[in-house]
Amino acid sequence: EMTAYKNYVAPFTKQDIVIDGKAHEAIWDSISFTSNFVDIKSIEIPSLETKTKILWDHKNIYFYIEMEDDHIWSNMTEKDGPLHNENTVEIFIDPNDDGENYIEIQINPNNTLLDLKMDKPYRKGGEADINFDLRNIRHAVCHKGSINNNLDEDSFWSIELSVPFAALKSINTLSKIGNSSSPYLRMNLCRVHWPFIIEDGKYKKDVSKKPKFWVWQKQKKIDNHIPEDWGYLHFSKALLGIELDLSKNEDQN
Repeated sequence: EMTAYKNYVAPFTKQDIVIDGKAHEAIWDSISFTSNFVDIKSIEIPSLETKTKILWDHKNIYFYIEMEDDHIWSNMTEKDGPLHNENTVEIFIDPNDDGENYIEIQINPNNTLLDLKMDKPYRKGGEADINFDLRNIRHAVCHKGSINNNLDEDSFWSIELSVPFAALKSINTLSKIGNSSSPYLRMNLCRVHWPFIIEDGKYKKDVSKKPKFWVWQKQKKIDNHIPEDWGYLHFSKALLGIELDLSKNEDQN
């Protein structure tokens, strides 16, 4: 079964980006979101929309990620805690497309951060280095609505973050970004979304149900740690953000 890989072309920004979760700079408005995220493996259409747009300059990659959500809630506030056990967004980056030494970033609606480094995927005996810190990463969350208030309905929550190239360089030689004429890296994003119950006026996840995994690049199995099946993030000098359907092959199955 052939995979049609997603490609996102991130434009270069000369405008300073303030990391406040809001993406209010004019350049954000001028570029396109990705297509809506899809279920990680099945053909089921996600009940809530998730999408991202990406910029870069000589120092950082900038992500703006928007999660439609009529009930924004989160109980976890400890850095590097098991954020995937509640609603969170995961970003996976393999700087030089070799399937090793890649990073995982998670951010939840409380703006709690998890960052870790994988030497290789779990299925190949990889181990997560949870003590790894992405130096100078900046991140902010904005709630269109309220958080942890079950008496109202919300619209969405959003994440804005900047990932320094220097921090990526420290884990992997950036041969694919460096001086290449067509710099790129491998990337995927996953939104982990849990069903909830309300107990004594507080949100709790419904442990009787399984979470949804909504991703940018569909996977062949419920496993986010298959870097060779991630999409491609390209860095363009043009001031234009578009998603291309450049399948690696003609077969669209």
